[in-house]
Amino acid sequence: MDFSEGMLKQAKHNVNAKNVSFIQHDIRERWPFKGEQFGWVIGNLILEHIENLAPIFAEAYRVLKPLGFLFICELHPYRQIKGVQAKFHSGKQEKEEKIAAYIHDVSEYINTGQEAGFGLDKIAEWRDQPDSPLTELPRLISIVLQKPGK
Repeated sequence: MDFSEGMLKQAKHNVNAKNVSFIQHDIRERWPFKGEQFGWVIGNLILEHIENLAPIFAEAYRVLKPLGFLFICELHPYRQIKGVQAKFHSGKQEKEEKIAAYIHDVSEYINTGQEAGFGLDKIAEWRDQPDSPLTELPRLISIVLQKPGK
């Protein structure tokens, strides 16, 4: 799901699988799926563009089956604090466009997930190279949350 027709077009170009569907939809609105339908919900580099995370986590919880997982991977907030954010080139122009971005602390991701009903399964921080020194800021953070069983 993505609200951007251009992003969906790019995704369709990159993914050639029969079991993948592409849906134009704003994830800040109620998702167009029945409850308890999926085993996994995956969000990659999207939550920095969402100001209020609670509705996203609530919808993920709603559509996940019991014992299902929510996996998110985002630009690490440390990098955002230093001024790094997603940039895009539009069309044939070389000019970079910045899209609205919001800094979410690690605790906000975890606490919002727990408030939605999830339990924390895993958290990891990723640097550009596996052998990068710990003094280098992490590039990404990934979090796996699990919906409890019935």
